[in-house]
Amino acid sequence: MLKLKPRVNSKKEIISKYYYIRGSMLINTIPVEVNWTKTDIPITQKITPRFEEKFCEKWKEDYISLHGNYKILKYKDVYNELIEDPFEKPSKQDKKNLKRSVIYLGSFHLSKINNKLIGQKAMECYDEIKQYKDVRFNEQDRDKQIEISSKNATVNRHFINAVSKIMHYASENNWCGYLRIKHFPTLSNKNRPKNFFTVEEIKRCVDTCNDYQIKLLLIFIYYTGARLQEALNVSWIKTNHFDNNKPQIDLEKNVIFLWQGKQQEGREVSIHPTLREWLIKINNREDRLFEWKNLDDRKNNEEFGLSHRWNKMLDGAGIDRKKKRREGRHTWATNLISYGNTNDSELMDLGGWKTRDMISVYGSTIKEETTKKINLLP
Repeated sequence: MLKLKPRVNSKKEIISKYYYIRGSMLINTIPVEVNWTKTDIPITQKITPRFEEKFCEKWKEDYISLHGNYKILKYKDVYNELIEDPFEKPSKQDKKNLKRSVIYLGSFHLSKINNKLIGQKAMECYDEIKQYKDVRFNEQDRDKQIEISSKNATVNRHFINAVSKIMHYASENNWCGYLRIKHFPTLSNKNRPKNFFTVEEIKRCVDTCNDYQIKLLLIFIYYTGARLQEALNVSWIKTNHFDNNKPQIDLEKNVIFLWQGKQQEGREVSIHPTLREWLIKINNREDRLFEWKNLDDRKNNEEFGLSHRWNKMLDGAGIDRKKKRREGRHTWATNLISYGNTNDSELMDLGGWKTRDMISVYGSTIKEETTKKINLLP
């Protein structure tokens, strides 16, 4: 049965100026769930049972008129529509994630999909998070939260986000009501442990590793702050996306153009003298700077896979494997603040961040390190 309800927060305080409609209804014997859909009825209006009944009947009629035959669409049908939509251009990894979600949810009608079902299917897909099913995240100690957060973040990124993409696409096309997809709990950016590289660790990697490509990747990210895919997109033969007369790697003007294809955005970064020395040593300048097109390129190949070779470099230098490529970017940002006295606006421009929230973690990290040093005083 459909009902008109005010939207409230966890403290039972009304947070909207209008009533919402929610509940369930039968359309051609198919149960359809309606999840918190906003109406134009102001919260100040008195709602009588008769008015509510009439309004919900009319709303149902309008719903059927608007949705037509789409009321019996299944999850896999929406996936097929999305993939064929010329305005939707999911990346290779996104397509992989979307296909994975179809394996577990494809046969369900849209009306049957809710957060409980999504959570159950996520646990079927990622068996390792079942152990945390009854665990209250906020009541765990720091180490346990870090452990849970790491696994949950993977599930959110590869499964929940894919489901959210398909369900929101269905909602945008009026094939179902809006469903706010819940994510598994993780630590916020500020609270996540940061595994920064020290100068000594960078030197150890360079001295102990014989793999020039993987060392160059570390040095490149350390001195440019590039995201991994931005680094892998760099080519000797490609031109600046904003100026076809400029090369991506411009040793003459001492700049590198970083391009993030997914967001269709780019920026120029000055070449540090140390990075310049590494680039000058490269004789073959007829292709991309790095031999990998993306992280998945030859992923399971121990000889050529990026992750395998990165871990091999860390192992040889005696460094924890938790230090991934993004830690080079984090180190770059922290160093710019610490040594370069860079302010927030400058750091956002240099690193391609869009909000201050995304960079606030670096300032807090410096404060943490300073506190540790102060605590060492006798």
